[in-house]
Amino acid sequence: MQVRIADAGDVAGIVDVHLRSSAAAYAALPPAVMAVSPETRRLQWADALESDGSRVWVALDAGATVGFCHLRFLPSPPHPVPAAEISSLYIDPPWWGRGVGRRLVAVARHAAEEAGCRRLMLQVYEANTRARAAYAALGFAAEPGTVVHLRSGLPLMVYGMDLA
Repeated sequence: MQVRIADAGDVAGIVDVHLRSSAAAYAALPPAVMAVSPETRRLQWADALESDGSRVWVALDAGATVGFCHLRFLPSPPHPVPAAEISSLYIDPPWWGRGVGRRLVAVARHAAEEAGCRRLMLQVYEANTRARAAYAALGFAAEPGTVVHLRSGLPLMVYGMDLA
């Protein structure tokens, strides 16, 4: 498996993994969670790849996208310390439990540390117990309180870790 910075040629693979992983991970959640069209996702990821305030990595096996991670650098106010957020981490379901997410998070963490970030954060649906367990195993800790996902109205938990 290879992990590298994504480019415009990776958009189709990112969208495919995003849709397959979401369908599997969110099957028990309300339909509003999946209420984004593939075309909207394509535009979203094309924009993310061009953003100066973020980075996207893809995990590839034999040239096929098996996962991706999107890291956003957060502005200092309102955050008290320089911070970054893993805003998306999706793995193709046949690759779940095979270390792809662990490897992508390690790359994102390293990039955040190199950029001077002192905190790495993410949000996850409260009902997504599989992902919550994976993040805890990677060293993220749940923070007090929840936020509400704007489109679905579902509660999200905030997880974070201090960086060196």
